Amino acid sequence: MNTFFKTVFMFIMIIGPVHTILAQEDTDEKLKHHHVVLTIGHSHIPSGSSVSGSSDFILIPTWGFSYEYIFTERIALGLKSDLEVSNYVITDNDETEVERENPFSTSLIFSYIPIKGLGIFTGPGIEFEKEENYFIYTIGLSYEIEFGKDWDLSPELAYEIKGGHTGAISFGLSVGKKFGK
Repeated sequence: MNTFFKTVFMFIMIIGPVHTILAQEDTDEKLKHHHVVLTIGHSHIPSGSSVSGSSDFILIPTWGFSYEYIFTERIALGLKSDLEVSNYVITDNDETEVERENPFSTSLIFSYIPIKGLGIFTGPGIEFEKEENYFIYTIGLSYEIEFGKDWDLSPELAYEIKGGHTGAISFGLSVGKKFGK
C-alpha cells in the first residue's frame, strides 16, 4: 500500500503545476480537443513465463483503446485501456508464482508534448484480473505522425509497474482520430 501512496503523490506532483497552463485561454481555434486511439502491440514481462513453463521470454499480444481530451497543443489528459490477450505466470517479490489470465487495465494518463509529434505520458491505473487486481503505474513515449484529415499514426514505447513488484515493457502502433472543438 505504501507504493500506492508514493505513486499517487508522484502523479499529483507531475500534474499539480499544470493548472496554470490549463487556465490559459486556447488561442488556436483549429485545435481539435478530442482524440480517440486504437492500439495493437506486445508486452514483455521480464519476470513472466508461459503458463506451460516452456518459455522464460514471452511477448504478450495487447489491444488498446484510449481517449484524450487535448487542453492545449502541449497538454492532454485521458483514459488508456489495454487488454493482454494471453495467459502467463509472473513471479512476485515473495518468489510466489501468480497466473494472469487476459488482464484488462485502465489508466488515467497525463500527456505532455514538448515538441510537435513527441508525446511523453504517465499515470496511475488498475489492472483487473479474476484472481487479483493490481495497481499499475505507466510512463512512456510516443511519436505522432499526422496523415489525412485529423488522422495520426503513432509508434509507442511504455514501461508499466504492476502491483509494485512486476514490470512490463510494451511497444505498439496506434491509429488515432482527432475531432470536435
